[in-house]
Amino acid sequence: MMLNRYISRYLLALFVLLALSACKPIDDGLPRQLMTEWSEKHLIFVADGRMGKVRSYFLGNGAPVLFAQTRGVRRTSVRDLQLDANLGQLWVLGDDGVSLHDAKTLSLRKYFPVEATDAATLSINGDRIVLLDQAGDEVGRIDGRTTVAVALPTRAY
Repeated sequence: MMLNRYISRYLLALFVLLALSACKPIDDGLPRQLMTEWSEKHLIFVADGRMGKVRSYFLGNGAPVLFAQTRGVRRTSVRDLQLDANLGQLWVLGDDGVSLHDAKTLSLRKYFPVEATDAATLSINGDRIVLLDQAGDEVGRIDGRTTVAVALPTRAY
C-alpha cells in the first residue's frame, strides 16, 4: 500500500514535469529569421538573427536563387533590416551598428557604429532612419538622403 502511494506520487511528479516542459516555446533557441521583399526587382532579403550576413534571393519562375550576400561586415548578428526601395538602399541594424548597403549588390556603402545596445529595430520614416528600442521609443536617427548620423546612441561613461 505504501509502495503504491510512493509510485503514484512519483508518476504525478513526472507527469507535471513533462507537462511543464511541453509548455516551453517550440522555437526556443532557434535563430530569428528576418526577411523583407523588394517586389519590383523580384528580390527577397534574408538574415539569420545569429549571423551577421544578409543574403538576397532572386524570385524568378522557379525556386529562389541566391543573388548576392554581404561581405566584410563586422557584425555578428542582425537585429533588423529595412528596405528603402525608392533609393535602392538596405539598412541593417546589427549588434554593433547600422550598415547601409546597396540593395542590388549588397555592397557596403556606409557604416555607423552604435555602442549602446538599446536599439532593437529600424524604421524608415520619410527621409529619416529611426532607431527604436524595445518599447518603441526613438534612440537614434540617421538622415537617409545624406546618410549622415543625426543622433546615434553612445555608451555612457
